[in-house]
Amino acid sequence: MQRRAKSTSAQRETRDEIPTSAIIARLSGFVNGDCEMTAPQVSAALGLLKKTLPDLPQAQNDHTVKRAATDYSRDELVTILNHAGYGGTGTADEG
Repeated sequence: MQRRAKSTSAQRETRDEIPTSAIIARLSGFVNGDCEMTAPQVSAALGLLKKTLPDLPQAQNDHTVKRAATDYSRDELVTILNHAGYGGTGTADEG
């Protein structure tokens, strides 16, 4: 029987329920020698982290500098920063 794919909101809810900070704390404790973990526990913790944290090499950072920062006016720099904060590309060409 084929399983139905979870909706995006259901996937987000599942990720939100995973206690990422607790997993990181436990793995840090294991690495520092403060607690014991079995191989399956470490594997499960790493699997859960992959579900909740973005993989940094896969995170897309597309920053193209077209001009030096000193070439922009203060207003242009403010516009660029405002657009970058809302998921824009951060270029002055955005309106």
